[in-house]
Amino acid sequence: MPIPTRSIERYALFALVLFLTSCGGSECVSGPLCGDNGGDGGTVSTPTSITTSVTTLSFPSLGTSQSLSATVRDQSNNAMTGQALSWTSSDGNVASVSSTGSVTAVGNGTASITVTSGSLQATVAVTVRQVAVGVSLSPSSLRVSVGGLAQLTASVVDGAGAAITLPTLAWSTSDPNVALVDGGGLVGGVAPGAAVVTVQASFSGGPVVTTDAPVEVT
Repeated sequence: MPIPTRSIERYALFALVLFLTSCGGSECVSGPLCGDNGGDGGTVSTPTSITTSVTTLSFPSLGTSQSLSATVRDQSNNAMTGQALSWTSSDGNVASVSSTGSVTAVGNGTASITVTSGSLQATVAVTVRQVAVGVSLSPSSLRVSVGGLAQLTASVVDGAGAAITLPTLAWSTSDPNVALVDGGGLVGGVAPGAAVVTVQASFSGGPVVTTDAPVEVT
């Protein structure tokens, strides 16, 4: 025998009342019908900490770059994606940084790279100190008369080919009876013959590189 429509409506109303009563009235507490899966009440992830891929960077050459990355974590130490990051340098004359965290060595010295996300910050210490890898002399050879003077100029470069300013230079001659050289590369002819002038170059206590130039005294 078919159930009358009015009875169906009564049963539906009764079921609704029971449901609302079990949820504490009109306020749902938990359960699939209350909009969650009975978990932790829908806790919202909050950015709590930020860390960088490294805490220090060192550059032996100017004009070279290294990439930094940063990770933002929530209160449960879970990595968060899509967080806005801002990168800045404390000294753009030493190191610059792009909007994506690429750091470029500009000049010798130290600087700090800071990444910011909201109220969170992390800092990376940067040291730029060129290392001499090559030295050349201009001119590459000399001819000077007895009693005459001629200048040698040394050029020192790092691994990227960038010039090193104010390197430490040590000059010497293979035969002071033929040619002399002073601390600035000035060569003087003493007597007819041949000699070799050598320069040793370094920077900031780094490795020493050497080259020489033949000298003919007439």
